[in-house]
Amino acid sequence: MNRSKVYWSANALFCIILAIGASVGSVATVHPLYLLLLFAQCSTPIFNVEKFNDRYGLLVLFSAMYFHFFGTLDLTHLYQPVKDAKAIDGVISMTEAVILVGGAIFQVAYRFACKDRSLNQSVLIKDWPEATLLKVGIPLWIIASILNWQFKVNIISDTTSWAIEYGLASLNSLQQAIYMLATMLQPLGMMIIAYAYCRYKRPYMLLFVFAVVMYQVIIGFVMDGKIEVIMGAAIVLAAFLFIEHKLPLAWLMSSIVFVALAFPALQANRNLRGLELMTHREAAQNLISTIKKSLELGKQVKSGDIEANSFSERTSMKGSVQLIVTRTGHGVPYQHGYTLIPIPAAFIPRILWPSKPDIPTGRLMNKEFQVSTVDYTYISPSHLGELYWNFGWLGVISGMSLIGMLFGLLGRRIDMSSVPSMTKFMIAAVTIKSLIMGFESSIAVMYVVWIRSMAAIGILHLLLSRYISSNPADKQTSIAKTNTTLLNNDHPNLLR
Repeated sequence: MNRSKVYWSANALFCIILAIGASVGSVATVHPLYLLLLFAQCSTPIFNVEKFNDRYGLLVLFSAMYFHFFGTLDLTHLYQPVKDAKAIDGVISMTEAVILVGGAIFQVAYRFACKDRSLNQSVLIKDWPEATLLKVGIPLWIIASILNWQFKVNIISDTTSWAIEYGLASLNSLQQAIYMLATMLQPLGMMIIAYAYCRYKRPYMLLFVFAVVMYQVIIGFVMDGKIEVIMGAAIVLAAFLFIEHKLPLAWLMSSIVFVALAFPALQANRNLRGLELMTHREAAQNLISTIKKSLELGKQVKSGDIEANSFSERTSMKGSVQLIVTRTGHGVPYQHGYTLIPIPAAFIPRILWPSKPDIPTGRLMNKEFQVSTVDYTYISPSHLGELYWNFGWLGVISGMSLIGMLFGLLGRRIDMSSVPSMTKFMIAAVTIKSLIMGFESSIAVMYVVWIRSMAAIGILHLLLSRYISSNPADKQTSIAKTNTTLLNNDHPNLLR
């Protein structure tokens, strides 16, 4: 495959898309050159990736999400200009320069950390035996899901910061620890079930896979969380990609259809919660009625009778970065690392540091930038925006370098293009959820969750993984070679 030809063909096609948008829409509020450069940057993994599950798989996913966070909404506005939007001057704004430079540094740092270090991939690897997957994964998911439902539906009344703080205050320290552990382990249970199904193809495991997907759809609807709704299906699709390097057509088409049909209802569900002030528990108790009301409201959203933010509007991070870049240092002070304190503080127990600070970065951003008069409003800064908010350009350059190198090291270590393993898959899945999809959130929250998850995965790996081989003949060959080497070392050939 001529990678250069594929890359330039993809970028030529994107140029045509921009040109058509500029002719039928308006470029007054969009910088086409910025979109062109961003797409050119985010499509560079074409030069590296051999298989989706190789060492460059994380780079592909991050690049796709990076373009979505910072480019999809502009592309949409090129075809559908926003009413009463202000025209922008120049060729590329300061915000766009920050986005492009940050992304370019990540791309370079990833490749530097991911380049071949001559690692010897042994035929014998450590993985969880099939029986262990079933004995651990299924009970873990069931118990963690029950506790997760109790916590997110009955204890946390809604998604506001006030409700979360109130719910946590109603628990003692031990209860908090149990529910936090369940919240962390529940996705791991889903990963184990998905991995077991995709790796060994046992028909009865399909029942548990459907149970995982349906549970996430229901709890996501009840707690009004779109990520929760699609998490089950996303983990199953990720398992197929990382283990088999392909997506089953039935699963892929079902997921696309579900997202297309469910998004208006989910958006209507959020509007319904606001109109009726419905709590999570009330939504669960009246689930069928709530679904019917949301579907009816969803039809009005889809027809345009009720205005609602689109998916690209809700997930775009360019506006947050623009707010930070334009106002930090001009009336809003730099944070100088203050919002990053929870990362090192996570390693110190509160019993040793009773006054350990709890820094709600999203609420702090709302307060500092005066976005809303409601104190509990959470504004996501994105990791890129938070780096600039703390240290300016120095934060973008150094921070994105460190993030890129971390991803590159992870990509090199969890390469599953030859032989997959449960531990590799869990690391990949947690990284995708916390650090790639979570790139829109605050740094400390996502990285603390990721670090704790890595610790849990490491413990599970030490306790449950065993040396196995996907091919018994390879195993015997490897053992024979090892025995021959030991024999030669112990009894050297004196005739040579």
